[in-house]
Amino acid sequence: MMLNWHSLLSNGTLNEFNLILCRNVFIYFNDSLQEKMLKNFYNSLYSNEFLALGKSEGILRNGGGKYFCRYDEILKVYKKK
Repeated sequence: MMLNWHSLLSNGTLNEFNLILCRNVFIYFNDSLQEKMLKNFYNSLYSNEFLALGKSEGILRNGGGKYFCRYDEILKVYKKK
């Protein structure tokens, strides 16, 4: 397995992924920075792929609904629109 480290706030794409795990990071950023991260994640995922967030994080108040839909709310897994 290969792990890549990227700046979450960079512009554009991070790479092309099937799954992005971003657990317990959003709580440290305001809503506008969270939306920027979600847009970067959206641009970095292949079509119909997945984003997993931490248990206290979500996509409703930070504009994430534009990019992702709920896949499994309990596990905080979202699918790229």
